Amino acid sequence: QKGTFFTARSIEIVEDNLLVADIVTGTITVFKPTLFQNNIKGAQIAYRDGNYDLAEKLWKQVYNQCSSYDPAVVGLAKIDIQKENYNEAMDMLKSIREHELYSQVFEQLRGNILKKWFTAIIFAVIILILVVIVLSKLIPHLKFFKKLKQFDLAKKLEFGWHVIFHPFDGFWDLKHEKRGNMTAATVILGVFIFFYAIRAQFSGYVVTETISSEVNALYSVALILIPLLLYIISNWCFTTLMDGKGDIRDIYIATAYSLVPYILLSIPMFIMSHVLTASEAVFYVYIDNFCWIWILALLFFGMMTTHDYSLSKSIITTILTLIGICLIIFIVLLMISVVQKVFIAFYNVYKELTFRAY
Repeated sequence: QKGTFFTARSIEIVEDNLLVADIVTGTITVFKPTLFQNNIKGAQIAYRDGNYDLAEKLWKQVYNQCSSYDPAVVGLAKIDIQKENYNEAMDMLKSIREHELYSQVFEQLRGNILKKWFTAIIFAVIILILVVIVLSKLIPHLKFFKKLKQFDLAKKLEFGWHVIFHPFDGFWDLKHEKRGNMTAATVILGVFIFFYAIRAQFSGYVVTETISSEVNALYSVALILIPLLLYIISNWCFTTLMDGKGDIRDIYIATAYSLVPYILLSIPMFIMSHVLTASEAVFYVYIDNFCWIWILALLFFGMMTTHDYSLSKSIITTILTLIGICLIIFIVLLMISVVQKVFIAFYNVYKELTFRAY
């Protein structure tokens, strides 16, 4: 039939036609350009010549013919860029995950905003800094703040600031001086979950390359809470066998207080994700990595101090804790598999009985 080949030997373009020679049949098949191809070619030529209205019209026809053709979306976005419709261009580029061009458009938009509002932004930043300085001086002297600091929960939450900068003294006081409790630890964990969900759902696309509408915040939170829960359980199991001085309550409190650095850095990093370009995202990555290294270090020092371990014993316990996490996951998956098989077996028996009874 026409348009098929036995052994295609060569291919050439003559004017706008595509020629394919078949060595076996001795034929040359000529493919003529379709309306779709002509619209693409015409749009590219029009854009190159600066005729953006015609290029936009042709790209829209291409998009109407095939809405999944990404170059048409890119072409329309480039026209919007020439017309300085940056927001519309970014929306289209985000829809096809064209991250590189999106970052370039965002950089142009940010540059225009800075040029237009530079004086106002600098003035606002100065005012904000002055307000923060004044409030930091006034708030401690307010009666409301003084009364608030007298609450036991407020004191225990404030102690988290001491723990993250003085981990050995801090974790020791958490356990032996009762400077922390389950309530304060749960509040810290709740705030951590809130900020983690907000950052997972609404952080800037340029930095994270994630689209808010496609993120399941609950799933993201579960991915961080389950490892924390497994760590607490596994660490408690092994430290109980290795003469650890802390119980599961102490491990939970130490783990929760170790998450304070994430809470402190969440707001600055959330703002950074919305103002940095792709070339500047390395600063965001460095700070984020530093934050998690800080948290892991606090978890390690918290375990060492809570159980009164030496450095070598703490390292061995950490390795065993990780092994324990893997074992717990394996056992849970095994149980799920067994339950599924038992359920299927009983369900098949039920189906057979109902079928024969009928």
